[in-house]
Amino acid sequence: MDEINRKQMKILFEIKQKVHHLCLSPTLSMSLFSILKTIETQSKMIKIAGEEIVAMRVNDLFDTIHVSRPAISKALKECESRGYISRFISEKDKRFSYVSLKEKGKEVIFQSEAEIKESVGWIIAQFSDEEKEQFKNLMIRINQILDDFEKRGR
Repeated sequence: MDEINRKQMKILFEIKQKVHHLCLSPTLSMSLFSILKTIETQSKMIKIAGEEIVAMRVNDLFDTIHVSRPAISKALKECESRGYISRFISEKDKRFSYVSLKEKGKEVIFQSEAEIKESVGWIIAQFSDEEKEQFKNLMIRINQILDDFEKRGR
């Protein structure tokens, strides 16, 4: 790998690390926000204990988020202790558990989205119009490359 590629790789790694640890919402960590947002968007109407609720199977959450099961389980315990979610066990098959958002969880998602939008807006405002256009085009291109990379099976 030549010197230019090493520098580019180092910068990409540094950016990845900063973004990974970036907390754009003082209300909620990005990992908890991601879990709650996934539950919000992926939940479906199911019947538990004779009641219809909007929920998501925990196993589907594991498959969707691509984070270790122990990490998600720990985050779910935290979300439950904060009153953001409820957990349910399937009556038909005790091996399956479900999670659903409580009203408090919906509220914290809404508040966090507003905080994230404000933070991202501030970050983007630091760029000139030309830099914003370049950034937009680079993000589109990076997204295309990542799609191609994913299609290759990596």
